Amino acid sequence: MLVSDIMTVGAYTCPRAATAKRAALMMVENKVGFMPVVDDEGRLIGVITDRDLATKVLGEGLSPSTPIYQVMSTTVRTVFEDDPEIMAEDIIVESRLSRLVVIDREKHCKGIVSLTDIAMARSPIRAGRLLHEVVQRKARGQTGNYETPSITGQL
Repeated sequence: MLVSDIMTVGAYTCPRAATAKRAALMMVENKVGFMPVVDDEGRLIGVITDRDLATKVLGEGLSPSTPIYQVMSTTVRTVFEDDPEIMAEDIIVESRLSRLVVIDREKHCKGIVSLTDIAMARSPIRAGRLLHEVVQRKARGQTGNYETPSITGQL
């Protein structure tokens, strides 16, 4: 099974030029707390979360008109749409994340693959084991060093 078989296609994305206020409104409108940030050609350049907006904009007293590219996270864990699904599972478990951005070979954002997507593609017993492993890692504060096709350092 490939990542493309289980991912959520067509994730809401935030344009690089958006302001913090616009990104927050987009999150409210679309009922999401996480959005990939893309350039004019739709290539992934970062992610913005509701936590980023709370801590980096509100917490630091920045203006709502602050450009999103100034507060987005540029360290993004990604998988390719044609990667095996087990790779996404391994990255999520090892890095203690709940979702990964799915990209194509040209770094265009294709969607999101989440812990829920992976669990839904599994048998109930395997899904339970996966959830247990992720929860146990979070409880122990463990992190992993898994090699991924990350865009880190290429921005």
